[in-house]
Amino acid sequence: MLSRLVPPITTNKRALVSIAHADDLLLFAGGTVSSLIKAGWEVAVVRATDDRWDSYQLSEKETIAANKKEFDKTKDSVYYSGPYWDDQEVEALLYSVLKGKWLSSGEAVNKFEREFSKKFNKEYSVMVNSGSSANLVMIAFN
Repeated sequence: MLSRLVPPITTNKRALVSIAHADDLLLFAGGTVSSLIKAGWEVAVVRATDDRWDSYQLSEKETIAANKKEFDKTKDSVYYSGPYWDDQEVEALLYSVLKGKWLSSGEAVNKFEREFSKKFNKEYSVMVNSGSSANLVMIAFN
């Protein structure tokens, strides 16, 4: 049975939410984000796509505009980074695809998990392939 989220007691009331699509924030993290904001937390959102192919009956341009409008409604409550990939990330992706064995695991992911854990003073962290997987992990360990 699900219970009401009780945000952790901490002096550092900051949260980072990483999503792939505009509606992921509402569908998969809306209750959590809402609870954190109500508790006075600063919430930042990183969105990885512009959702250009997420519509059945709209053109690509119309889909991007509709999704942007939908997502922009939340900007008063959360900080939004916008899609962002620099040249170093593009090169790392190409290297992983062309030379590596795994796109979403391997030494780069292991290094990220270790550094992330260290930064937040946690013993472990787990990188997953999507927001949906992150939610399942959260439920499994809750």
